[in-house]
Amino acid sequence: MFCKSAVALGVAGLGLAVGLSAAAQTPSPSPAGAPLPAMVSTQVPVLPPRIKPAPRTENTPQYIASQAIFAQDGWTESAWIVGEAYRAGSGVAKNADTAAAWLRVAATQGSRGAMDELADLYAEPHAPKPPPGEPDWRQKAADAGWGMAQYALGRMYADGHGRPKDPVTAYKWFALAAAATDGPVAGTVAAARRDAIAAEMTRAERDDARTQVAQWLAVTPSLDQITDKGVMAIGASNYSAAVALLTKAAVAGNARAQTYLGLLYEGGVGVKKDWLMAASLFRKAAEQDDPNGEHMVSLALSNGAALSRDLPAAADWSHKAALHGLAVAEYDQGFIYHKGRGVTQDDAAALAWLRKAAAQGESHAQALLGGLYASGTGVPKDLVEAYKWQVLATIYAPANTAVSNDAQAAIASLTPSMTQEQIDTATAAANAWQPVFEVPR
Repeated sequence: MFCKSAVALGVAGLGLAVGLSAAAQTPSPSPAGAPLPAMVSTQVPVLPPRIKPAPRTENTPQYIASQAIFAQDGWTESAWIVGEAYRAGSGVAKNADTAAAWLRVAATQGSRGAMDELADLYAEPHAPKPPPGEPDWRQKAADAGWGMAQYALGRMYADGHGRPKDPVTAYKWFALAAAATDGPVAGTVAAARRDAIAAEMTRAERDDARTQVAQWLAVTPSLDQITDKGVMAIGASNYSAAVALLTKAAVAGNARAQTYLGLLYEGGVGVKKDWLMAASLFRKAAEQDDPNGEHMVSLALSNGAALSRDLPAAADWSHKAALHGLAVAEYDQGFIYHKGRGVTQDDAAALAWLRKAAAQGESHAQALLGGLYASGTGVPKDLVEAYKWQVLATIYAPANTAVSNDAQAAIASLTPSMTQEQIDTATAAANAWQPVFEVPR
């Protein structure tokens, strides 16, 4: 991200503040297809606070906004949280269509819980209809090992509701649900249903069902599932497991895994710091149209730490990422056009991109937008609007960060030039403001 501080803030919104520094030396680019270095067994450094989403808390608008930004960055659980919030109307206005869209993002990335919840949502009265070609999310969640979905399928096959009555298949799903370690189903409940249905089956049926269970357990997980486990390992601070899982998926060509593994190499987290390897991984992901990979390639080309500095190319990759609805890339586009970095300076384009990013709760965009209204750059000077956006930046930026501190300083500098009525108007507007999130596309 192109930021005012000397250090790159927010690697794709994930907060690796130890990122590509413009002041660093510029080594030669890594050759294509270079082997991934082995993990080093050194003490893992303490990560900056925004490498991963904050622990789950009460669903306030600010919390959901932060989760939406992390969801855009590829944090599957964050997309699930946003979808749940819209489904329940918790922290945001209840909206089944928006809930389905966010849950679909998480489900497509491999979140088994989101798959199961999306199936629940589609089964509700007056729920949105699945788009053409939509997968059977309950089946996919069960196939991926989600205990709740396995238990639900067992009941469906046992009772003949939504599935043909089939005691063998019902036994299989009850048995798998009973053995699940990460699905929110009490093992004793599923085991009881398994044993009850087994008592009504012939010996041949029981043998058939047990064979199916063994075959299911022998299936190799998909690359998306391996990547999701790697991302979850980052969230649990188990970096050695994260590196192992993400390396396996990245070598096989998974774009999300390449981006996340690149972040770990860039920050030296669980591996020896290697900007060249990070840039190589980001480029591989970007070439698969991964928005975070595109964003990170843009950073590398702008800062010139791992790739030769090329501002027009950086602007182009940033634009590609922004078209996916990635808030941090939209901010970058606004900054690029505001400063004319690799493009012709264009106040109108800068404002358009900054407004899109600010609308999603991107605090850097909110602060810069406030600064433009304060100075009358590209817009009529408006101290009320300036004050409002700086207040929002203090709300949506993490505490004690450069953007939060700068926004507070801007508020202090605006206050002497404003009447109390203007301050009250701006404050009320900020309190009434609601973010509008773009579902990643």
